[in-house]
Amino acid sequence: MKWRADLRTEHQSSNLCCLTARKVKKMASARDTGEMVDGKKHGYWITYYANGFKRSEGNYIHGKKDGPWIQYHKNGNKASEATFRDGKNEGDYICYYENGNRKWGGPYRKHDGGSADGRKEGVWLCYEEDGETVWRIITYKKGGARAKPDEFPLGVCEVCGEGRRSTWGDTCPQCGADISD
Repeated sequence: MKWRADLRTEHQSSNLCCLTARKVKKMASARDTGEMVDGKKHGYWITYYANGFKRSEGNYIHGKKDGPWIQYHKNGNKASEATFRDGKNEGDYICYYENGNRKWGGPYRKHDGGSADGRKEGVWLCYEEDGETVWRIITYKKGGARAKPDEFPLGVCEVCGEGRRSTWGDTCPQCGADISD
């Protein structure tokens, strides 16, 4: 393996080092591949868990995430999908349970003019572990603030107001109240 400062780095072993422009950084027990330009990540990068499964993959431009990015759980299943522009979230962001089912997702605000704050906007849905049942609906207005109170399609606990989940059974885990129908 050749090491050239600021051109290409590859890391593998449990005691990893990353050479970047006269700096040596200790890395965790993962394997990372990608290029460094002027001391910043540039181009396509893939990071790995110690078990060999991918941790994340996506593109950098001058040290900032740009384009589609995927993160993975340690078991190899997809953990999230997002799109970035100039280091900020843009477009849909989707998160998954370890079993691969959809957990939640929603849109991030796109860039407009010179503003690029990457804040949540619009309707975000939170799913049960089955990946189908929506248990919470969150609506964000421009700028990332909540536009209205969260909605809970499965209802709420009448004692504490906690949004109900289908996995609860007959007892609210928050306050212990009986919630059987």
